[in-house]
Amino acid sequence: MYHASYAYPSEVVPFVELGLTLLLFAIALWRPRSIDAWLTSAWQGLRAVPPRRAVIASAVAALLASLASMAALGAPVPHVSDEFGYLLLADNFAAGRLANLQPAVPAAFEAVYVLVRPSYASKYPPVQGAILALGQILGHPAVGVALSTALLAAACCWFLRGWLPPPWPLLGAALATLRLGVGSYWGQSYWGGTMTAIGGMLVYGALPRLATRDAPRDEPAPWLPIAAGLFLLANSRPMEGAVAALPAAVVLAWRTLPIWRSQWRPLLLPLTLGLVAGAAVTAAYDRAVTGNAWLLPYHLHDVTYGVQVPIPFMRPAAPVRYSSPALAAHLAKRFPPTPPADAVVRAAGHFARMAWFVCGLPLIIGAVVALRRPDPWRLFALLAAALPAAVHAVTPYWSPHYAAAATGPLLLLGLFGWRDISSDDRASAAKRLSAPWLAGGALLVQLGVTLVELPAHRPDADDWSRSRQRLEQRLEREPPSVVVVGDRVRAVEEWVCNRADLRRAHVLWIQDLGPDVTRRVAAAYAPRTLWRLDADAPGDTPRLSRLAAPR
Repeated sequence: MYHASYAYPSEVVPFVELGLTLLLFAIALWRPRSIDAWLTSAWQGLRAVPPRRAVIASAVAALLASLASMAALGAPVPHVSDEFGYLLLADNFAAGRLANLQPAVPAAFEAVYVLVRPSYASKYPPVQGAILALGQILGHPAVGVALSTALLAAACCWFLRGWLPPPWPLLGAALATLRLGVGSYWGQSYWGGTMTAIGGMLVYGALPRLATRDAPRDEPAPWLPIAAGLFLLANSRPMEGAVAALPAAVVLAWRTLPIWRSQWRPLLLPLTLGLVAGAAVTAAYDRAVTGNAWLLPYHLHDVTYGVQVPIPFMRPAAPVRYSSPALAAHLAKRFPPTPPADAVVRAAGHFARMAWFVCGLPLIIGAVVALRRPDPWRLFALLAAALPAAVHAVTPYWSPHYAAAATGPLLLLGLFGWRDISSDDRASAAKRLSAPWLAGGALLVQLGVTLVELPAHRPDADDWSRSRQRLEQRLEREPPSVVVVGDRVRAVEEWVCNRADLRRAHVLWIQDLGPDVTRRVAAAYAPRTLWRLDADAPGDTPRLSRLAAPR
């Protein structure tokens, strides 16, 4: 079954990456003279690019690459319930609202990751929805995905500029664009990941700048990226973001506490004010959705639907009577306690998967080399990369966007190692890998892998998400409709996904809770044509049929 976070065309892709990496490393050791001069000249030219222009160039190139991939493949097709939740957020924000009023018949509109009481809104934090809303205002939510890819490249270049000399930041931004912004579900679905990664890069990128007293005038004051990064982390992945912020908080305290008397006005005071302003925005959103500034929509959803949070010492969720088998299948999951040994193994597995997802084989080799020289900053990067991946050691499920805050430190470790390899004084000139060849080889490897993977980031023509898209397009040409979704259809996938403004929505998808509920919905949102969606017995293919108005 298609799943965005595992969108590989086949199991052969890692072997393709291994083969390309070995081939290009061999060519880099050989170094044909005809190419060597050109690569060295290009490397020297990139080294002279000013920091601001490097950041802008990274963003523009990433935006064009993302838009080009969508022009070739079409806009992403929402497939998982999470994506519909983020699109609901975007629809709300694009209309200038934080949440909608409770539906006229709340139970009929219940969906997997949606709140229907006390307001109609997504359970998810607002950042991913905000960038999708910007895209929707510009024409389509997919434009927001492309913009997030551009922001990721810009943040990556700025982040690496604090740790490495040019042109390594440009190389890191290009690799992140190819692997994450274009070649992964972060940039080919509405699921997100990039905004959390950006938050981590802003926080970690400000740390080396704290020690620079004579910072360039075109650099923002360190408090601004720290405050902005913490806001993004808190409003995209709050739990993982809090863990990711711990190493940064230790470094910040170490840098500023000894000289707090001289730093409280230029750094600590504006940072505090920035954090308070961000907290106020978060509280305002929470209050609009849940009615309580201190209650997160995510937590309200867990309590309302009895979702078990697999964290030790947490009170078990109270039993809930679900309105449909689909909700029960998604939300009534129970997880046995995780033994400590299993948690350690699982955390290590999450970290390894995240490293492969972000870096690929060439940068993983660089990270291993970098840790042969364990200076404090490299150990800090390793800790900052490992903690977000370890948060879910007690959960049986995991996806790379959970640990997106680790993206910057993982890239940094890989590039640290590459810089070591290219400047290793112990190796002879004949055996040393030059930086231009490392950069060119890594870009070619990643470009090849991305092009091979790219078509897999769209569902097949017979996938349920394609079927739902075609049905909705068909119904858009009919009079305003209500589609009653049968349980046999919802038992497979989540079809009850609606626009934010239910009264103006042309098509309403509701649960099949009996004729009385259907009648009440039809009366509340009249006039509407009624349809029923059932699974056809021979192949369980969804079938749409007209439904007589219930009396």
